[in-house]
Order: sequence, then C-alpha cells, then structure tokens
Amino acid sequence: MWRRTKVLIGVASAVMTLLCVTAVTVHAQQDPGARAVAEIDAAQRRANDAAAAWAFAAERLEELEHELERSEAALAALELRLSEVRGELEQVVLQRFMSANVSTLPFLSGFQRPTDQAQAAVLLGIVTEATVVDLDDLEVLVIDVAASQRRADRDRVATERARRVYADAVVVAQDEVRRLQEAETLRQNDVAVQRARTLQRASQARAEANETNVADRTSRRNSTVQFGRPGWVCPVSGPTAFADTWGAPRPGDRRHLGVDFISPRGTPLVAVVPGVATSGQNSLGGNVVYLAGDDGHRYYYAHLDRWGRLGRVAAGDVIGYVGDTGNAVGVPHLHFEIRPGGGPNVNPYPTVRAYC
Repeated sequence: MWRRTKVLIGVASAVMTLLCVTAVTVHAQQDPGARAVAEIDAAQRRANDAAAAWAFAAERLEELEHELERSEAALAALELRLSEVRGELEQVVLQRFMSANVSTLPFLSGFQRPTDQAQAAVLLGIVTEATVVDLDDLEVLVIDVAASQRRADRDRVATERARRVYADAVVVAQDEVRRLQEAETLRQNDVAVQRARTLQRASQARAEANETNVADRTSRRNSTVQFGRPGWVCPVSGPTAFADTWGAPRPGDRRHLGVDFISPRGTPLVAVVPGVATSGQNSLGGNVVYLAGDDGHRYYYAHLDRWGRLGRVAAGDVIGYVGDTGNAVGVPHLHFEIRPGGGPNVNPYPTVRAYC
C-alpha cells in the first residue's frame, strides 16, 4: 500500500522533473558546464536508484528473517512437545508394565521360556490399552513436526536468497555513490559547472514550489510537505544517495520513519538549521544526534561513526560523520528524521529531495 501511495504522490513531481530535466538537457547540448552538470545528475539518479533497490532488498530481507524466526520458533516448540509426549508415553508403558507383575521383557531377552510368550501378550495388551489415545496424539505431532520442518526449510532457502540479493544491492549502491563522488570531485573546481549548477538549482526550486502548491491543492497528507525554508541545508555534506522509503515495514511491527542516505564512511554530517545539537546512543541508531532547531522542529541523525560539534551550532556546522553503528552494521549510512514542533515524525523525503 505504501508503495502505491508513493507512486500516486510522485505523479506531479515526475511531470515537473521531466520539464526541468528537458530544459537542462537542451541547455546542456549548448553549454559545457551544463553538460557536466547533466552528467553529475545522471550519476546521482543512478545512485538514487541503487539506494532504492538497496532499501527494498533490506526490507524484504528483514521480512523474511522475521518469518524464519517465527517458523523456527514454532518448529522448536513442536519438537519439544513431541519429546515430552514420547517421554510421557514411555512412563505410562513402564508403569503399567511394572504393575502387571511381568518379571522380564521377552522382547529384550528373547523367548527362552514357555512363559515368555504369555508375558509378551500381557505387555502388548498393556501398551495397546494404556496408550491408544497417546499414540494418536503422537502421530499428529509427528505429522505437524514434519510440516513445520518443511516450512522452516523453505523459509531458510528464501532468506538465504534474500541475503544474497541484499549483499549485491549494497555493493551496487556503494559503487554508484563512489562513481558519483568521482564525478563531483572531477568537476568541483570547474567555474562553468558551478554556474550551471546555480541556474539548475534555481529552476529546481521553482519546480519544487509548484509541486508543493499542487500537493496543497489536492490535500495531500502532511508526509508530503516540505519543512525546509531558505537557509535549510542538506544533512549530508558530500556524495550521497537516497530514496523515499517512508512507512516501509520493519520487524516488530515497526515502520520506517525517516530517509536513509548511503555515503562513504566518514562523510561529514551537518546541522540542517541553526540550533542545539545533543549526542545520544541507542540499540537501533547507535551513535545519534538530536538537533533542536531554531525553526521549532527537531531532527534526528542515526548510525554515526563519531560525533562532531555539539551544543549551539549554525546551519552547515559538522555535527557528526557517517558510520554504521546500531543496527546498520556493514552499510555506512545516515538515518535522518524530521519531527515538526518536536511531535510525530513526518516524511523527510520531500524536504531532502529539494535540498540535497
């Protein structure tokens, strides 16, 4: 459902972006700076597409791991119950046998005496009479355990396949971000590129403003609203890729309440607005920063490798560096959230898309 909603919300954006890209493309054919900017933008789009694929692969892997955990727990419970029933059955048989005054177990010692056959008949009667119901329960449990085992095996295979897909998606996303970094580094001192980038950003700002008006007129929910204002800056100061994963399911009935920026480890993270930055730690986010913005909103940065400047900060001050602490092990990225007025989270994607 959340993906279909994203598609509907993105229709107006796609139209405005197409117009903007068309204009830039035409200009790029005539201006070397614009052509370089177009190349960087193409690299950015590829990186963002790779980030989206990574996010989807991560979501799918987490879902399957959760399913595998549940199926393995169910299998373990059934196996434990089967063991208990078998033990109870053995105790019943033993107790009934002992109370029948049968002196030996001819099944074990062999039919060596004339009385052995009689004792065997007594034992068989004890087992049949005492355990018919228990044997039915045992048969049902054996069938259930076999079915649960097959289900757990299928889940293991699907999870392992998802792990491979996820690992490949991570490699592709990180490679695309490195290519983006190379493209930006190659052009960062090119005056023509900087001039073309300024013109492009102005055009994009107008397109974003028009898009926001369209969203307002169609009464979109607040998750589509931009909270950035003049002076707001991108939280990642360096090459990065991101996608709209707002509301994606997470294990434990959680939902993704932010945007994930894939960047090389150590990429500077900056205050998006002036305010007060405070460090923290938690199991999911690892090293985190809480930014109480002077604009009245609160911002959350997670998975930091280490902290930067804390306390009173200006927009653009480095307050941390990209890492993989918390539950982000192996994939350095920033998890970023916006909490208007310090209240519930809203989708940060429209805002960061306009400023990053």
